[in-house]
Amino acid sequence: MERLFIYPTVIQRMRKGPIGVHIDSYVDYLIKNGFSKKTSCRRIRLIADFSRWLERKNLSINGITEQTIDTYLRYRKLTSYINDCDKPALRRLLRLLRELNVIDEQAVPKTDKTQASTIEEEFTVYLRQERRLSYKTIVNYIPTVKNFIVACFGDNSIRFNRLCSKDIIEFVQRFVNKSNSSSSSEKMTTALRTFLRYLWHKGELTTNLALCVPSVAKWKLASLPKFINSDQVQIVLQSINRKTSIGKRNYAIMLLLSRLGLRAGEIVALKIEDIDWENGVIIIFGKNKRKDRFPIPHDVGEAIAIYLKSGRPNCLSRCVFVRHKPPISGFKNYMAISSMVHRTLDRVDVGKDLPYIGAHLFRHVLATEMLHRGFSLGDIGEILRHQNPNTTAIYAKVDINALKSLTKPWPKEV
Repeated sequence: MERLFIYPTVIQRMRKGPIGVHIDSYVDYLIKNGFSKKTSCRRIRLIADFSRWLERKNLSINGITEQTIDTYLRYRKLTSYINDCDKPALRRLLRLLRELNVIDEQAVPKTDKTQASTIEEEFTVYLRQERRLSYKTIVNYIPTVKNFIVACFGDNSIRFNRLCSKDIIEFVQRFVNKSNSSSSSEKMTTALRTFLRYLWHKGELTTNLALCVPSVAKWKLASLPKFINSDQVQIVLQSINRKTSIGKRNYAIMLLLSRLGLRAGEIVALKIEDIDWENGVIIIFGKNKRKDRFPIPHDVGEAIAIYLKSGRPNCLSRCVFVRHKPPISGFKNYMAISSMVHRTLDRVDVGKDLPYIGAHLFRHVLATEMLHRGFSLGDIGEILRHQNPNTTAIYAKVDINALKSLTKPWPKEV
């Protein structure tokens, strides 16, 4: 507390109420996660006011819930100024008290759950524990389950034993008619089959309705891969302001994407100890826990070293690349990298004619450049760490000059 406030009377006032004895733990959290002194002081004043309010209401620390926070904020709105960060700050306090075992998480009263939300939670547990699916896959499955339940039952009681094949087919047809992507339709049908099999094994269905889910037509290798050329990549790299700490970070990330063809998730997961500076090697943990070692190109290693020395903020995270706004920590997921790429390309007006702009675009760029330089598809698949050769085969279609040599001339006379 003394790191933020000078006067003893102020510090004494901050420690009043049931939360007072734990407020120093919140101070430690703010300082360790890079919050400025001004922001930290404001949040501590908020916590102290919340603690004194609890004391006036004769509420114990064990009784603090989300509802308690909402009640306090309604009171505070009538007596003081409300900041958008107040509610997140109080929720962080609640999580901290649970981490310190001051509040028993099991004792926190649960809000009433709807039948649909209970089904979704149980299905999520099944996917995670029984099927061992990744977090990303589970997140993609749940919206299909939600839409399916709403479409079939609406606000009525959910009784899966009343479903028939007609309900399944009509749901799929409505989705496909609204969707412009065969890929999204295919993912939806996969999620729906998984959910229906789950209901069947659970005994909610007397018939395996997963067999009724129609397949969505999808022709493999029917389209050309979309990419930008090497000149455009250089324009993008040169547009990044490397004088700022965020610019140094983004430049290093863009080099990893364009020079090594890393996936966004692999960059998010990259730890400081994964870089062997003495041997010039970087360790990549890819899909299905695959572990690969790659030599670090000189320009890539230099960019990462500059960021670590003069751009990366001090924090407890072992991730190479971190957020630069408090709380300072590693990126939550791959979307942060893709969003950064999208903003960078949009700023220099590159790739606007492409249907998708994200981190994965640079894997296409690397594969295309390697193909033009004479690398085989096997070499490209090894660099990009493709598990299925068919994934790499799509790049065979971009070498138009090579394909022209295989065509026969059209006869002049028939």
